[in-house]
Amino acid sequence: MGNAVQVVGPLGTSIRGKKGRGVRREGGSLDRNEEERRSLEEAGWEPDDGEGGTIWRHPEDGNWYEQERAVQLLKGGEDVGSSD
Repeated sequence: MGNAVQVVGPLGTSIRGKKGRGVRREGGSLDRNEEERRSLEEAGWEPDDGEGGTIWRHPEDGNWYEQERAVQLLKGGEDVGSSD
């Protein structure tokens, strides 16, 4: 499959693309994004900055997530494998 990755987005939606290409999210402050980035990195998440934004590799399951979803999981949102 090469460099193709599946990014799991909000509400379990999937976005397929090439590694390094995230999904751009409008709005939000840079300060909040930087705080979230630091928190994710400290928790062992691996960032991949692309043209459209940053996607994050989960340290336990290896899946890639949009930053918003990664932060939800980090804060104790639903389980990674949950389908609800």
